[in-house]
Amino acid sequence: MGKKDVKRPMGPPGPGAGEGAGEPAAEASPAGPVGLPSLELPLTVKEVCRLTGVTARQLQHYDDIGLLCPARSGEGVANNRKLYGVEDIERLKRILVLQEYGLGLKEVGDVLAGGEGKLLEVLEGQLRALRREENRLKNLIVFARFAQVFDDDDVCEALVNGAYEIDDFAEPMMLTPAYEVTCEAARARSEEEWDAMWDEFVAIVGDYVLPEGNTAFCDHERTVERLCAWWGRYNAPLDDRGLLGLWLMLTEDVTAPAIAEVVGGDETPGFLQADLFFVWAKRTLKELVGPVERLVEAEVEGDEGAVEEHERMLLGLFSRATGADEIAKVVDGADLSLFLVDLCEGLLGYLDGLLDSPELMAYVDPEGEVALSREALSRAEGAITRAARRMAAQEGGEPPRS
Repeated sequence: MGKKDVKRPMGPPGPGAGEGAGEPAAEASPAGPVGLPSLELPLTVKEVCRLTGVTARQLQHYDDIGLLCPARSGEGVANNRKLYGVEDIERLKRILVLQEYGLGLKEVGDVLAGGEGKLLEVLEGQLRALRREENRLKNLIVFARFAQVFDDDDVCEALVNGAYEIDDFAEPMMLTPAYEVTCEAARARSEEEWDAMWDEFVAIVGDYVLPEGNTAFCDHERTVERLCAWWGRYNAPLDDRGLLGLWLMLTEDVTAPAIAEVVGGDETPGFLQADLFFVWAKRTLKELVGPVERLVEAEVEGDEGAVEEHERMLLGLFSRATGADEIAKVVDGADLSLFLVDLCEGLLGYLDGLLDSPELMAYVDPEGEVALSREALSRAEGAITRAARRMAAQEGGEPPRS
């Protein structure tokens, strides 16, 4: 990285700044470094403060800790003032630049004492920290929009507790045979297997919080895919458990969220849940397009039998996508119907909020793959709700497979 001016007057003129633009800077003259106003060197504290914006208190602190110790005019001479020469000004510029990259004053002193090799070593560490912080800030922005989708009446509640309604919807999944398979796998796991399992989880989260280069939604999709594959290796495949099965991966106990917090910070479990939801949402919105189009065609034709069948198929798709068909194995009748209606209104309401946010859709679907409108989604919600209520009349009825 090249040298950075503390203030434009302290550095050489930039390109186009007068005669000699683009030519090598001239050597410092007795009147001061090139670019300084006509001031005699050395400079007083007041002059340095005026030219750099650094306060006298800062300069005094640098002197006190031995970081920048200018010469003095001499005992008994004009109050023994501090006088800053060319080398002092250059050192001050380096101090300020290194502080811009987040180095503390002790680290700055070590770097200046250690030369170029030490600078490169410390700078690489600071760049990693800055990339990590950049990624965290991006995720904070996305999570804030995510919170608005889930609770636009009380965004603060959603920011604090995340998608708490999905937590409630996922609870019945813990009664299912699929969840028992996970529990059996955990009981049979050896200590070495537990260690390997959590080591792999740490690696996934580590890559998530400190990715290589700029990230896009496809990178977050790969993270979710890695998490699902990881869970499938050590527990049971998640293919047939839909959103609610995926959700339990990060909420069924405190271990995974706690480890994610240690690796990436307190917000990391929420960030992962947000991306998990967005990956599911994009896939589900794409899957709904064809069935909704066929439903509309049947409605236009006035074929009531076909309309009812398409509504049943939409219910099947929704049940599979959410994992409700697994819950249907342990909950039936009116209870299942009520659960499905609430689940449909909740999750499809969230999908509607997503479709209504141009910023989030640009993040989730930059290629414009989702061709479902909010009007079409509303039709799907109505169809699924009607099918769920009809199913309640069937004793022990289960959602049909799409």
